[in-house]
Formats: sequence, C-alpha cells, structure tokens
Amino acid sequence: KQFTRDFFDLIIVDECHRGSAAADSAWREVLDYFSSATQIGMTATPYRMGTGYIYAADYTMDPPLFYDEEKAIDPYYSRLVYRVTAGELVSQGFLTKPVIGEDAGEHYDTSKLEMDRMGRFSAQSTALTFEKSTKTKTIIEKVVSMSVGRMGVMIFAATISHAEEIAGYLPQDQAAVVTGSTKKKDREAIIQAFKARKLRYLVNVSVLCVGFDAAHVDVVAILRATESAGLLQQIIGRGLRLHDDKADCLVL
Repeated sequence: KQFTRDFFDLIIVDECHRGSAAADSAWREVLDYFSSATQIGMTATPYRMGTGYIYAADYTMDPPLFYDEEKAIDPYYSRLVYRVTAGELVSQGFLTKPVIGEDAGEHYDTSKLEMDRMGRFSAQSTALTFEKSTKTKTIIEKVVSMSVGRMGVMIFAATISHAEEIAGYLPQDQAAVVTGSTKKKDREAIIQAFKARKLRYLVNVSVLCVGFDAAHVDVVAILRATESAGLLQQIIGRGLRLHDDKADCLVL
C-alpha cells in the first residue's frame, strides 16, 4: 500500500540511534519520506561513534552541559524530552542489577589493536589479538566456574574463528554458536533451544548485541573489544532483563 507523505501524524522509532545517521539509508529513507510527521525516538544509547549524541538540545531547549561541537555532529533529533538512566531503572526495579565479576586472572593483550580508516579495530589486528590465543582456554574455564548455579550464559566473541574455539572449550551438549553466517533456520533453532534453557551457553559474534531478549540470561561474558560505548552498553543490557529467578547479572 502506498502512503502519502502526510499520512501519519506521529512516528515512534525504537532503537532510534540506528536510524539517526545518513549512512543508515534504509531507516533514513523511511523517516525522511514521512518528514512531516512528529518523530519520537527511543533508545538506551542516544549516541553514535564518530558523530556523538543524536539530539541537539536538552528538554530545556538549551544545549545540555555535556554537549559541545566535539560530541555531536549534525544530530538528527532536535531535542531530548525525557531521560531515565540505567541506574535509575535498576533502583526502580525495571532492570536487573549488574555485578562485575572478580578478576579472571587472564586477559587478552589488546595493546596491538589498530584502527582502520573507518575508525574501527581492523580485522587483522582483531584476529591477531583474539584468535588462537593461549589464554582463551583458561578464560573459558574461569567463565564456566564462575557461572556455576546460574541459568544462562551469553558469550560475546571477537570473530567467527574465535567463537568456534570458545565453543570447543564448553560442554558440547550445552553450547552453541550464532554468527552472521549461521543459516536462518539453524539460528532460530539455536535461539529457541537457548530460551527454553536446553542450552546453557550461547556464543555469538556481533548478531545478538542489540534487542535480543532472553530474560533468564544472568551471565554476560565479553571476550571481545569494542570502540563503541553504545555497543558495550547494549551488550551488557542483554543480561538486564527481569526474571523471577534472577537476583543479578554477572558481567565478566
């Protein structure tokens, strides 16, 4: 069905940080088409790498204290109308409390990660840092031991090869890997099994970072680096959904 440009009075955009950049053409094509409608964006992470905050003014219509030319470039939204922090949502009982796990004793050496021309860690330096590391086995053993008594463990890997190596150190009947190369049918089956708690460990590479909802997840193990504060917050958020049998979420 063809809609005229003025068909809608109001458009509410979830995960609106994704559609705030011109580079996201699929989003922007729709939003720009209905530009006459009032748009309200919702997101836990109202900022983007390289361009900063996605709004130009606070609800007072003045630039907020943390806003300056270096923190926002051509922000898509005109102003922030309401803000509630993750900490406030935790204290109000809408999110699960995150707790940082004890030092695992082993760490990847990320000092040699290099940026590419897009401002992201290069594929080559990422592979050299995380793939075939002598520390992966020890780290996963620690993740497993620290997850005893917990319900669901999401592990965020750096590359497909890294994810497959991680899965090799996990109990084979309790773990699965999901990547961008996983066939849709297989991905759906794996996710269904994980949500049904037939699998305990779910390893993924950049596909279940935003919006994925498995409320029983109470361990988030981050075995990758990211240049993005927003992505890091979204990753941790996978474990903050409320669940009757969950007191907190362990972040490793």
